[in-house]
Amino acid sequence: MPAEGKSVVFVSETMPLGGTSTFAVNVCEGLRQTGGWHGVAAVMRKVGEIGEQMQSRQLPFIASAPDAVLHEERIEHLYRECMPLAPRAVVAALSSGSFEFLRYVPPGCLRVGMIQSDDKQVYDLVEQFFPWLDAVAGVSTEICRKIEARMTTRKIPAVHQPYGVPMPAATPVRSHDGPLSVLYLGRVSEEQKRVSLMRRVMKATLEKHPSLTWTLAGDGEELPVFQTEFAGNDRVEILGSVPYEQVPKLLEAHDVYFLCSDYEGLPLSLLEAMGAGLVPVVSDLPSGISEVVNDRNGIRVAVDDEAGYAVAVLQLADDRERMATMSAAAAAEVRLSHSTVAMASRWEAMLDRMSGDQVPDWSRPCRARAPLGYEERLLFSPLFRPIRSAVKRFRRRNAHSAGTK
Repeated sequence: MPAEGKSVVFVSETMPLGGTSTFAVNVCEGLRQTGGWHGVAAVMRKVGEIGEQMQSRQLPFIASAPDAVLHEERIEHLYRECMPLAPRAVVAALSSGSFEFLRYVPPGCLRVGMIQSDDKQVYDLVEQFFPWLDAVAGVSTEICRKIEARMTTRKIPAVHQPYGVPMPAATPVRSHDGPLSVLYLGRVSEEQKRVSLMRRVMKATLEKHPSLTWTLAGDGEELPVFQTEFAGNDRVEILGSVPYEQVPKLLEAHDVYFLCSDYEGLPLSLLEAMGAGLVPVVSDLPSGISEVVNDRNGIRVAVDDEAGYAVAVLQLADDRERMATMSAAAAAEVRLSHSTVAMASRWEAMLDRMSGDQVPDWSRPCRARAPLGYEERLLFSPLFRPIRSAVKRFRRRNAHSAGTK
């Protein structure tokens, strides 16, 4: 920990493979390198794949309580784990459980809500917790603009905090000879990612170009559809889920990054791909993507222009000189502004500016209450807490016993 002992805890409810969880890894790694603040990731429910990675890399990490079954127990466990750290700031990400924790941090501790998706449901969630927030951090200026518009009764700062990702140690040196290889790296789902549109774009480009190839890396409910439709096609490789540590090698083997989502925050995979020199062909979304992808380093396509996505891919396949120029620009621009160290430096500047001089007193015990919106329900009264706990523990034991038979 730095000599001045300034800690910030990044709270998530779960840490599966995904952008929100990976952000916690990256920002803590970046803060370890910059050294001004001590970054700690905390999970309230399930450790998940990313949480396991943090533990294996010996990054500061607060795991969930294995015996906790109630909301209140998870809050109190996290509070106890924070007591010896005495964090000067707590950042809640994405879920209601992590935002609930902000209701219990002591006076003087900076409370920040992180918004990582340009999604009405997320804005609705964050708005509920305005009374317990000192600032909001958004991964795009569009997110900051939209959440500011909701601050009708209480104004708090909305700070643009774009993601940063690990970058290759050296600027990528790429060969742009040979067949164009296109990569999709992400969740294989219709919701948000619109993979049925991507599937049609794949078919159109494969039909029109004799050597172009596609690779799908990711898992999701639509993956079997791709496996069936492209079975036997030696120009389509379907990898399924790829471990995070293997992603850099995967990026090295491809030329173009493809994404046709209808909403995003700021895709981590986009930054990773551009940092490795892939040229993005992506939907022209106001949040995140439009701030990173420009005419020099990629191609943005109108969200519903199905033919436009195919045209963009085919243009790059036929004009390798343009492809090489864009590739160099993508790597140079993203490596400068979106590395983990650049992100950590932005967070340090915000935390130094907003945390103040008051040292929060974490020594007082925490007794958690009902979640927001459930305060009037009899079941969540302190009187019924032992009963709720006993019932949930009984159900957990029964489920475990049934699973081992």
